[in-house]
Amino acid sequence: MKISQSFKVDNLVLTVALIIEVAMYSCHLRHL
Repeated sequence: MKISQSFKVDNLVLTVALIIEVAMYSCHLRHL
């Protein structure tokens, strides 16, 4: 139970980090 909960949190963190990176990359491309 504890492991699966922390796994879900890790997945959420990874997803958020990926979204932020994609958003920053898109902004970077727009400024070029």
